Amino acid sequence: MPPRSDRSAGDAQKDSSVVTLTAEERTAAETLIGLALAEDLGSEGDVTSTILIPESARGRVQIVARQSGVLAGLPLVQLVFARVDRRIEVAPCRQDGDRLSPGTIVADVSGPVR
Repeated sequence: MPPRSDRSAGDAQKDSSVVTLTAEERTAAETLIGLALAEDLGSEGDVTSTILIPESARGRVQIVARQSGVLAGLPLVQLVFARVDRRIEVAPCRQDGDRLSPGTIVADVSGPVR
């Protein structure tokens, strides 16, 4: 079931917080995110990053569209980063349903690198 929006289609203000997940959808998403991260990182985490990147390192990246399309899943991006580290900040620049062209900035992400 797709996330719902309380905003009318004609509203020009962009705010990704209008897309909401039901409690059931959020629980399912968090379960899948946990499984994917466990498979990717295992119990040891990313050993290479732990060895090479100082614990104090911080960074900032942008999520950028590589091709044309319609944005979907931005609330899930926020759940993934929150699961990795609650100190990571995701600042959406667009909202689900927006049309994207190559180079469109979808979100700014900043926080601890390791």
